[in-house]
Amino acid sequence: LSVGGSSDVTVLAGAVSNCPINVDNGFHPVSMAAPNCPASGVNPDGSPCVPLPTQVLDPFAGLPLPPGGGTCGGGLPANPAPGGGGLWPAGVYRDQLTLGNGTHRFSGIYVFCNGVRVNAQANVIGTDVLWYNAGGQLQVNGGGGLQMAAATTGSWARVLVWQPASNTNEVRINGGSNTDSYNGYFYVPGANVSLSGKAGYTVTSIISRTMTFTGNNTTVIG
Repeated sequence: LSVGGSSDVTVLAGAVSNCPINVDNGFHPVSMAAPNCPASGVNPDGSPCVPLPTQVLDPFAGLPLPPGGGTCGGGLPANPAPGGGGLWPAGVYRDQLTLGNGTHRFSGIYVFCNGVRVNAQANVIGTDVLWYNAGGQLQVNGGGGLQMAAATTGSWARVLVWQPASNTNEVRINGGSNTDSYNGYFYVPGANVSLSGKAGYTVTSIISRTMTFTGNNTTVIG
C-alpha cells in the first residue's frame, strides 16, 4: 500500500495488509492490521495498528466464474453495439471496449477479454453490474464521471470489478474533477489498483495485490 502526493484516503472500516505500508501523508484508517506494526502499536497517523498472527486469506478465493468468464479465446464474435439510451448489452466482449463522449449504461454481468478504456468526458452509469476483466487493462481517464453499483444478491453480490489473478495488468483510475462512486468491491488479487488525479472517489472496498494512491484526490473506502 502506497499513499503519496496530496492524496487523502479515509478507510471507514479499517484496513488490513499482508505487506509493508508506505504512507507519505493523508491515510486515515479507523484501524490498521499488518504483520509489521510499530513497537508502539500505533501507526504514523495515530491510528491503532493490530498485529496479524498470520496472513489474511483471500475472502473471494472460492468465487465461481461468472457466465462466459472462461470463454475468452478464438471464435468469439465482435463486440455488440449499445442499444437505446446507451445501454451496452450484458455478455462477453472480445475486443477492448472503448467508451468515448456521451452516456454509457451497464446492467448485468460483463466479461471483457481485452480490457476497458473509459476516455475523458464519458459518463458511465452501472446498476446491478459486474465487470469481469479477464484480460487486458481496465483504465479510466480523467474528465468523465462514473456512478457504478454492484448487485446486492446472487453469487457475485457486492462484487463490482473482478480481475482474476491471472491478469496482472494494473487497474488504473485517473479521475478528473468529478466524484466517482463505486458501490461494490474491487477484487483484483493479481495486480495493483492505482487511483490518481484530482477527483474524489468513494469505494466500498478494494482487495488487491497492491494499492497506490497519488495525485490530489480524496478517497473514502467503506
